[in-house]
Amino acid sequence: MTGIKIDKDRCKACGLCASVCQMGAVTIDRKADSRYGDGCAVVNENCVGCGMCALVCPDIAIEIRSVIK
Repeated sequence: MTGIKIDKDRCKACGLCASVCQMGAVTIDRKADSRYGDGCAVVNENCVGCGMCALVCPDIAIEIRSVIK
């Protein structure tokens, strides 16, 4: 199982991650608290852990984590 972690201190809410997510799992929450004040990317339960969001993130704000059960 894979999980996605978004670093709110790095995310600038540019939207690149959301634009490449084919599952619609990544969105930009403009009201989310973040370091830059423009909101932050958030991931919902539709995420399949493909990692495309992390690949396009220019701020290295997205981490793919493997979860062992």
